[in-house]
Parts: sequence; structure tokens; C-alpha cells
Amino acid sequence: VLYVQWTTDTQQISDLQNRQLRSSVEKLKNQINPKFLSDTLDYVIDKIKTEPKEVPAILLGLSKVLRYGLYDCMREKVLLRSDIDHINNYLSLDQLSTKRKYTYTIAVTGDVNIFIAPFLFMPVVQQVLEQQPTDVQLRFDIVNTFIAFECNVQGTDLTGSDFTEEEQRLRMFYKIEGSKNQKSVNYYLERC
Repeated sequence: VLYVQWTTDTQQISDLQNRQLRSSVEKLKNQINPKFLSDTLDYVIDKIKTEPKEVPAILLGLSKVLRYGLYDCMREKVLLRSDIDHINNYLSLDQLSTKRKYTYTIAVTGDVNIFIAPFLFMPVVQQVLEQQPTDVQLRFDIVNTFIAFECNVQGTDLTGSDFTEEEQRLRMFYKIEGSKNQKSVNYYLERC
């Protein structure tokens, strides 16, 4: 009787944890960072006054970020290419509109025309940006059923950063191995 009760309780706890993770994924999908949106719109207002010819390109970038957040990520799976494009669009706008200045690069090797869960790497990137780096280098290496994601930074220390929630989300969809040190966060995902 005790074993049956223990098994039932363990299953219920596991189900609750899965529901909580799925709920946080849904919340993430529906979330448009208000600070990012506010900073970008303030930047557009300033540009309208000083350099109005640049505004259409900025608004196009913002529309791509919003479109991905509102439509593309409502799907169960998206192309890795789309997720990387979204990160690039987000960083491009954030880099322009934020008060903290940083540079970034994104390098990709392998086939990015594979399906992944939406917003897979964005929470990690946002967590890194909160540490206010001066340079962010993202690298995606895709080989067969593996995705290697590396995020290297300069100008900050990632030792105190907590990526527990981001790692739980990754584990929900993939088998992962990860590592973190002062200057980088690395994840190796195996797709099923």
C-alpha cells in the first residue's frame, strides 16, 4: 500500500512539474518583453526627430520580432533558422535602443533547416544580456542530431548567473549537457 501511494505521489509530482514547465513555456511564447518594446519605441521617436530615413528599417526589424513572438512561436515547432533570425533581429534592435552598449556576432555551421521548439535559445541570450556584457558571441553548430550552442561574453562575469530555469526548459524538449564559466555558457542538445 505504501509503495502504491509513493508511486502515485511521485507521478503526481512529476506531472505537476511538467505542467509548470509547459505553463512557463506558454508564458514565454506569449511574452513580449515590455522593456525591450519601450526602449525600441523611444529610440524610434528619437530617430524620427533626428534621422527619419532610418525609421522604416528599425520598424521593419521591430515588426519581425513581434511577428515571430505573436505568430511563429505559437507553433509547436519552428525552423532553427527562424529562431536564429529572431535572436539576430532582437539583438540588432536591443543593441540600438538600449543604454548599455555592446557588440555581438552570430556564427552558424551545419543545417539550420531543422525543427526545434520555439524560443529555445532566447531565454539564455536574455539572461546573458542582463549581465551587461560588452561583447556577445553566439555560435550554433549542428551535426546530425546534435545542436551545440555556445555563448561567449566579454566585459562581465557569468559565474553568478542562474540558468536553472533555462536548463529545465531545454531538458523538457531535449537531452542536454551544459557547462558554464566566467565567460561562457555552453549547451549540447541531442534531438530525438
